[in-house]
Amino acid sequence: MRKWQKWLISIILIVLAIPSLILVWPTQLRSVARAINEGFTQLNITPIPWLEVSYWVGVAVLVICFLAIIYVILIPRYRHNVLLHQDGQGELELSEQSIVNYVGTVLASHGIGDPDVKVRATKHKLRVQALGYTSHKEQLEKHLAPITGELDTKLKELIGDDKLTVVSTLTIHQRDRKKIKSPRVV
Repeated sequence: MRKWQKWLISIILIVLAIPSLILVWPTQLRSVARAINEGFTQLNITPIPWLEVSYWVGVAVLVICFLAIIYVILIPRYRHNVLLHQDGQGELELSEQSIVNYVGTVLASHGIGDPDVKVRATKHKLRVQALGYTSHKEQLEKHLAPITGELDTKLKELIGDDKLTVVSTLTIHQRDRKKIKSPRVV
């Protein structure tokens, strides 16, 4: 879990704790609030209307919960398989790993080696991100857009669904020649 997520969860828990304390210990919390307000009046600070604060915190928590529910309902669901055909006898699916292998084969035919392919599939969209290495980057950068277009069309042909949108991103890096070590012959 990232640091900002931990901070967000802790703030939400603190905000949720205030209204729950009012429900669990109403008399003790009122006496504590009264003592805090008396201390504020001695310091010439205006007292805090605790009932109004707890009401607005409750409204804010309700709105946050409502927005979280809407976010969970509307977020796209990622699938590990792409549905190719479905009928009464069953369904035919194409796995994520087969798409990764197919993209690797297409890229290898263009001289792009060691591809790192990430596939994200939803019901209506297939997103492919490929990172490849080559020893002649300058020559291949001119042909990057046609290779990406060919990859899109080959994936659409493989899947065979016109409703599915295929978006592919291709990034090429040049392999460092110093890191390649040839084996020593003794």
